[in-house]
Amino acid sequence: MALLGDGAFGSNPSVVATAMEANLRVVWVVNGQLGFRTIAGLERCTMAQASLLVLGETAKTYTVDYAAMARACGARAFP
Repeated sequence: MALLGDGAFGSNPSVVATAMEANLRVVWVVNGQLGFRTIAGLERCTMAQASLLVLGETAKTYTVDYAAMARACGARAFP
């Protein structure tokens, strides 16, 4: 089981296809935080600002259907 944020999952979603191809039983729990908040938080602590886009702070909220991405790779997925 892997508990990760949406930024981490979005960085390398091909691991789902690899797991399906290898017939691995893996569970990903994706926390939809709307951006790379962990990295942005570390940047704010060390540099007083974040250089990465934190999607939830923009005027328009942008979301990705990660469950649909997983299903496209052949996995069972639930929103």
